[in-house]
Amino acid sequence: VDTKSLYLVSSRDPDEYDMPRMLADVFPGLKRQLDPDAPAFTPAGTQFQQVQAAPAAWHDAWAMPPALSVILSALQGRWRDSFNAFYLVQNDYCHITLSNGAHAVMQFTQDMTRVWWCGRWYIDEEAIMKARRFRELRWTPATLQTG
Repeated sequence: VDTKSLYLVSSRDPDEYDMPRMLADVFPGLKRQLDPDAPAFTPAGTQFQQVQAAPAAWHDAWAMPPALSVILSALQGRWRDSFNAFYLVQNDYCHITLSNGAHAVMQFTQDMTRVWWCGRWYIDEEAIMKARRFRELRWTPATLQTG
């Protein structure tokens, strides 16, 4: 292992350890230093009245991810189907890319026991458990049409 390319960094203490050296190596043209006396950023501005109106989350030290249902949690990530389309699931949105390059974004809906695809297909916890076991997720149609 070439130890000259390893860096010990801390996002909590950016001036400590190897962060300054890493920034200089990654961005060799970056000469300007950050101003430690600059006012704190708030999305509504820095004037007193605007700071008071800023969303409370901007003044909180913690950021919490959204709480997802068991089914939506299990869907997170990247999936591929037998037609070689890719599905990237983030929270309750799905970015779909077909093999021909066409793409779309859709939003899942859910009720107490199911997650729905376009209101026509659903999965439940049983489908998720089967997907873990057989490595295949099967959506169930809301109504079976016989023809």
